[in-house]
Amino acid sequence: MNKKVLQSVTALLSVLFVFTFFPVAKTYADTSGTCGDNLQWELDSNGKLTVSGSGAMYDWNNWEEVPWYNDCNRISSVVIEEGVTSVGNYSFMLTYKMETLSLPDSLEKIGGKAFFNCNALTDFTLPDSLTYIGNQAFACCTKITNISVPNGVESVGFHVFDSCTSLETCSLPENLISIDEGAFQYCVKLKNIKIPDTVTSIGESAFSSCKGLEDIVLPAGLTTIGNYAFSYCSNLSSVTISGNTEYSDNTFSWCDKAEFNYYYDTTFTVKGDGKIVDTSSDLKTGIVTFRVEPDQDCYVEKVTFKTLNVSDTTETKIDPSGGLYSADISSDNIEITAYFEHMKRKVTFLSESDGTIYQSGNCNVGSIPVYKGDPPEKEGDAQFSYAFEGWFDTVCFWDKDVGLPTVEQGTDDICYYAVFDQVENSYKITFVDENDKELQSDTLVYGKIPSYSGETPVKAEDDSYIYTFSGWTPEITKVTGDATYKAVFTSEEKEATVKPEIRASFEEFVERLYVVALDRPSDPEGKKYWTEQVISGNLTGADSIRAFFLCREFEDRNLTDEQFVTVLYKAIFNRDASADKKGYDFWMNTLTVAGRDWVVEGFINSPEWCDVCASYCVKSGASTAKATTASYNTVDFATRLYTECLGRTPDEEGLLFWSLGLTNLELTGSQAAHEFFYSSEFIGLDLDNKELITRMYKTFMGREPDNEGLSYWLDAMEKSMTKDELFKSFVDSKEFSDICVSYAINKG
Repeated sequence: MNKKVLQSVTALLSVLFVFTFFPVAKTYADTSGTCGDNLQWELDSNGKLTVSGSGAMYDWNNWEEVPWYNDCNRISSVVIEEGVTSVGNYSFMLTYKMETLSLPDSLEKIGGKAFFNCNALTDFTLPDSLTYIGNQAFACCTKITNISVPNGVESVGFHVFDSCTSLETCSLPENLISIDEGAFQYCVKLKNIKIPDTVTSIGESAFSSCKGLEDIVLPAGLTTIGNYAFSYCSNLSSVTISGNTEYSDNTFSWCDKAEFNYYYDTTFTVKGDGKIVDTSSDLKTGIVTFRVEPDQDCYVEKVTFKTLNVSDTTETKIDPSGGLYSADISSDNIEITAYFEHMKRKVTFLSESDGTIYQSGNCNVGSIPVYKGDPPEKEGDAQFSYAFEGWFDTVCFWDKDVGLPTVEQGTDDICYYAVFDQVENSYKITFVDENDKELQSDTLVYGKIPSYSGETPVKAEDDSYIYTFSGWTPEITKVTGDATYKAVFTSEEKEATVKPEIRASFEEFVERLYVVALDRPSDPEGKKYWTEQVISGNLTGADSIRAFFLCREFEDRNLTDEQFVTVLYKAIFNRDASADKKGYDFWMNTLTVAGRDWVVEGFINSPEWCDVCASYCVKSGASTAKATTASYNTVDFATRLYTECLGRTPDEEGLLFWSLGLTNLELTGSQAAHEFFYSSEFIGLDLDNKELITRMYKTFMGREPDNEGLSYWLDAMEKSMTKDELFKSFVDSKEFSDICVSYAINKG
């Protein structure tokens, strides 16, 4: 026996002896745990070990590091679930009782000695996803009878299936590159194995002692075979091998029955218009037979057959009708080349205008010229385009759909010139509204003047402006290309208006002055005038009292002092003087001392007058007194700040505070809004920029933000805009001014 083979056998038997006669003591430990960064294992009471999760198992340095090492003699089956990508080194080495194995489609790698000496393991399936099998991965799995290596595996590695003594069949992948050292050593029942044509090397002792092998065919691309690769294959009867494959004398040692059949590489090439068909070869004699077949028999002038090898070159003229030929390739690599020559004429495709050549070359007589390039093009301008129509040869026009004529025998070159059809260009003209919605679309030829015939574009008015259509942009001109015209509108700013219920309250206040002070109903023109004066802020409640009680019409009533004070009670305090004798006497004494003007000023600087004005939403105009009751418009405005800014209903105490401040002109609308947005409660909401902007839209503009506006403010704040700058932009907006007007609030 060869010394190296003997050493391998001795080493293997030593390993088996140690594990057979000195079993490792077992101590049951954990029945679950981790075996990868994202993998878990669990061993149930029936001996089933399951690995689940995703990713790769750990690669251990030796068998004793494996977490189920102390329980390996209880494992009867292993299930590796979908998601696991590798089985680590030494994972199931010496798991004697494991009979079944299930591997997932996600598996890419099996590590070295992963299933070494699992001698109870029967047949299983390697998934198609597998690309790598480590050294000795299935060595000494003595009950495996069949294995199919997936196509993704490029190498059957070091002693992978060594001593799989029951293995009868093995299917190797189509793209296999190498079979490494000892890969199938001692697979004594392996009878036939097809080695793919892609294999370039077979390692030392790869099939040593495979006594079941009867014949083997080795691929032409195989460059080397290692020592003892097929030694002791005592039943090997036939070896088919390329004469170019290198191997040593001991590669097939002790294969006494084997007969060797050598074959050599043969390359067929064809130059010209023809082909080589009906090829066959005899591996024993080295004779190759083939047929030379021209494409166009009637126009072929000659066919030349040439064989080439290292020592000789021969060239033989062949009858164009074709025939069978043979060559001896038993000694060297050989190239067989057939040359075909036809009668040809030069055909050129070119531009008539400037002589540009699109394509030029020889064409076989009897063939139809074929233009293989892109359709010829002629550059147009804005007015005209040019479409390729076909070719003409100065004699006749050839339509591109009909094709060109067959090339006839002759000596002159053939020229075909491109023909183009002139087409006047048309363009799409579109009219759109301000939102780019299409209103009208036409296709007009170059030079036409577009016109719009649809309904006049409209733009809906909003809270601030009324819009009127004024024309198109850009200015309409004659057609020179595709164009889009967009409607343009002029804007007219709306006057801000108070809420209808507040206007009604102002009108009621004015009507009351007419009835109480002048003792008559209002006239429409006068009522409108005084109402607008109060609404606009030109007149306060105090100004209105002065105007009515000191006017000529009031004087013409010729009221006595008693009547005068009585009317003031009704007009300013909204109650009867008879119920307040003490107060009435006071004002009568004051009138006697200071006069009527002083009494009027005294009345309109009282808190009672301020409360009356507040009930009508009118600014009191008092210089010293303040209202104790808030007007309902300031209550509504303050409530709005609570709901839109803070996002909650107001508390009673806070609502009264802000409403009275607005009623008594101690606060403007802008100041109140500032206090809300900079309050500790608002800051405590910890809003992001988007929610901050959204609440400012609701508070200062009375609406949700539009997408364009929201994007603008978000971008500004991400760059450099501060909260103060954002607040000022919103509080200075026209929308907020209009809101303050609608509530009859001083914006400030």
